[in-house]
Amino acid sequence: MVLGLFLAISCSSSTEAQVSDIDVKEFKAKFEGKNDVQVLDVRTPNEIAQGKIDGASENNFMGPNFEQNLAKLDKNKPVVVYCASGGRSAKAAAIMEEKGFTVVYNLLGGFNAYSQQN
Repeated sequence: MVLGLFLAISCSSSTEAQVSDIDVKEFKAKFEGKNDVQVLDVRTPNEIAQGKIDGASENNFMGPNFEQNLAKLDKNKPVVVYCASGGRSAKAAAIMEEKGFTVVYNLLGGFNAYSQQN
């Protein structure tokens, strides 16, 4: 019985992922153009053809290899994920949390909000 309690305690004290929303103004101030964050665009190729954030890597959330392609990112380095307006990126952030990414930011308003402020 003591062993079971120990296992439960040790499992519950593991590092929790941190998923937060971030607005465009905060993204620009903290991360834009910096190497200490990964920026991930989860829109479709047709949407990306209309423009994207400089330096963003691409991984189509609707594509068949979305989850496998996440392995190309560093789980221990912060990630800002965005889509067109914030819906798919919120879902992507939740998947990333499940996969063990430590710090994930969802860009509120997505590329639509970003492009309006540029």
